[in-house]
Amino acid sequence: MIDRIAFEGWVKFMANNLYDYAALETHPLTNQLIKVPSSFTGAKGDHIRRAFEEAIEKLRPPGKEMNPSLPEWRPYLILRQRYVDGISMPDLAANLAVSERQLRRDQHRALLALAATLWDTLAPGEEG
Repeated sequence: MIDRIAFEGWVKFMANNLYDYAALETHPLTNQLIKVPSSFTGAKGDHIRRAFEEAIEKLRPPGKEMNPSLPEWRPYLILRQRYVDGISMPDLAANLAVSERQLRRDQHRALLALAATLWDTLAPGEEG
């Protein structure tokens, strides 16, 4: 059984390696957490990447037009642009009109929100 702290570390590692399929598939916790459906025809790395992208989309503020200047959009935009689109930290800070220090704080909170979303999806019923 995995605890919440270890899971959050796994999420951070996976986010930083979202397109490195070897890293996604060989991380020690991956086999404990990811059960690829038999109907899925791709690699485990593809399945993990899709699960992450779906979890990120769940953090998109509902029913609102995108506005990067609003703090409620920052977690979603940080996760989407940093990890899915691969935008550098300096460029992302400029896009969001925040300092790199503020971006790091917001990124930490965004990763915790992503971990909470994935925890509900991948580790149901676990206690941490």
